[in-house]
Amino acid sequence: METTFSSFPLTSLTSWSKQHIHDIFEASSDDEALRALDKTFARDVEASVNGKPIRYQDIQGMVLGLRKGSRLRVSWQQARESPRDPSTNSSGAFSGTYIIRGIQRLMPGSDRPVEFERHKTVQVHLLVELDALIVATLTAALNTSITPFKAGKLSSKTPTTRIQDSTPSGSSASANYRLLYRGALSLPDSYLLLDGLTFSARLESPTKHHLLENPLALALESMRGRQSLRFLGTVKLRDVWLDESGNVEMDIHPRAALSRVYFENIFCLLPFPPASTSQLYVADSPAGTRSELGIKIALGDTDGPDTTHIIVFGQVTSPTARSIKLRVARITSHPPPKSLPRVPRPDDPTPRRPPIAFGRTKSIGAGALKRTASSSSSVLALHQENGVSSKKLKLTANAEKHQPKPLTGDKVFKVPPLPGKARGKGKEKEDVFGPRPLFKKISTGDVSENGQDADENELERANKKFHQKCNLGAFA
Repeated sequence: METTFSSFPLTSLTSWSKQHIHDIFEASSDDEALRALDKTFARDVEASVNGKPIRYQDIQGMVLGLRKGSRLRVSWQQARESPRDPSTNSSGAFSGTYIIRGIQRLMPGSDRPVEFERHKTVQVHLLVELDALIVATLTAALNTSITPFKAGKLSSKTPTTRIQDSTPSGSSASANYRLLYRGALSLPDSYLLLDGLTFSARLESPTKHHLLENPLALALESMRGRQSLRFLGTVKLRDVWLDESGNVEMDIHPRAALSRVYFENIFCLLPFPPASTSQLYVADSPAGTRSELGIKIALGDTDGPDTTHIIVFGQVTSPTARSIKLRVARITSHPPPKSLPRVPRPDDPTPRRPPIAFGRTKSIGAGALKRTASSSSSVLALHQENGVSSKKLKLTANAEKHQPKPLTGDKVFKVPPLPGKARGKGKEKEDVFGPRPLFKKISTGDVSENGQDADENELERANKKFHQKCNLGAFA
């Protein structure tokens, strides 16, 4: 028995790729699209989107997310193939660009779905093994050009307003930036991530921006190590209070096409309002430089009152600018104060001077107390020092005339002052009882010629009687 071997060429890479892409997106139902997807890719396919590896189930989710139960239309712009064996087309690479039309999306702030067209580039590496065509690697990258679809006219013109790249230029390059967080946003009810996002704090001068007094920068730095942050949706700026004192900006990597597409879909399709509609008005920001919508993001895994929520909105330097900066602000429950007082920290040095509220403590010290005679001259002098009016001085002087005259000489009960703070400086104050000691042993001998012991005994008896009268009057 004679056996003959013959080689036959397979379908070209271009025709094969076009046919399978049409079968997937132009299927009449989602079930047919999934069957076409199963015929195109193996279960263990190795694919990546924006450099991130994905599985077969992720590809199914992407296709169903684009279709949304409706039939799409695919038109190819260009296709290039590079077969490894031109005689058989058994293996090689294919790349092309095609447009998907018929995608229904909701416009920001509107309930009516709008039809869009998406430009997509695809690169496929094909391998033939045991006469079975197996797709080994699929790398799909979404282009940044998204154009609204208008009935009766297909427009391929890209939007003129674009998200600014992450590379600073001009005056922004001279400012210092501190990296706060680098990661992605996790979309709700989806396995896709908006990756390639970078949050950084713009530090124009060290004295103007303190990171320790920047709650937004500290909150973003505490998120380091997390793969993604939680995406909560879009909100209107006029419905929330914003704290922009952190001066934080967000950048998108140029190769993160999916993230660029999403943010351009939010901020670049509609013109900005003529004036800022947020409750927080910035005086140095010209009119028409801020978007009406913002993207709300949660920092953390909980939704309690202590969770920090931030918002990303678009802003341009002038109403005629063609590039958008993505600014980040912190959402607050009340208007942020203009200037916050500095909170003392444990490492602050002990103040050497008392606060202003305790400025009068110098005159309250025990060592500074003095007992002065309540005479009219001393009262008038005190009032003159304090700047009291002459009318009040006259009333005080007339009132003192009718008061009983104070006792003088030995009839006055002398009260010694409280002991002062002895610091070893200056002379000690003179005793009210004179230079002789306070406690002296009473002499039992004869009285001296000047009668000193007799005078002391008489003064002591007078003091005892005065004490007795005061005590009886107090207990009566």
